[in-house]
Amino acid sequence: MTNIIKCKYCNSRIDINDRKCPNCGADTSDVIEKAIEEQKKEQQEIIDRGFENINRIRKHANKTMIAFSIIVATIIVGISLLMFSKIGNTEGFFSKNITVNYEETAKNNTFEIKCDGIDTYNLVSEFPEETYLNTKREGYQQVAFHIVMTNLTKKKIDFFFDKIEFSLLADGVQMDSSTIENQFGILKEEDSKSFEKLGDSISPNATIKGWIGFYVDVNAKELKLKVKNITIKMDNPVYAQ
Repeated sequence: MTNIIKCKYCNSRIDINDRKCPNCGADTSDVIEKAIEEQKKEQQEIIDRGFENINRIRKHANKTMIAFSIIVATIIVGISLLMFSKIGNTEGFFSKNITVNYEETAKNNTFEIKCDGIDTYNLVSEFPEETYLNTKREGYQQVAFHIVMTNLTKKKIDFFFDKIEFSLLADGVQMDSSTIENQFGILKEEDSKSFEKLGDSISPNATIKGWIGFYVDVNAKELKLKVKNITIKMDNPVYAQ
């Protein structure tokens, strides 16, 4: 169960609590309602299975109290994990947090990652009256971050299903993501720059490279790029001194 879904219009990952896609502005209420119903159904099925196990044990008087306690504990742990998945990913709950600096490599049990490139860009709409498209924002600069990731496991990593989600903090404040692609074919890069987008899956023991984009506050001094339990610290390259 996940609190991240995909926008049916632009395939951007959005929080289940959002009613509009932060990337293209489309109304995603129907997709979100369906996801919420599926989550409720999944949670109820887990609880129902737990009570079925309890009732089954109660019917057999020769079962020990220890077995009953194990089932109850299983239900409690299951519900707790569901609650954690509603408020964010659970990896930080089980794994220690890892912090590295820009151009340093960080590694957890699943993947190895490094941010080894930063560049500014100005991807704007050729039709400024269409406000749902990414455009310039006063006080913010579009910044691209080059990411190198290696899958350390023997199974494929899928960013959507495995909840591999990047976020950026500028002086502790969450920044919005910014597309680096010519979305819908009506965006243009003012300086003719081109960035290859980071893929959304990694084959077993494979490495991928690519760029991700964010709007960055030009008045912030420090940036923290976060993914799962890993934080990459760096100075803000567009800090307006």
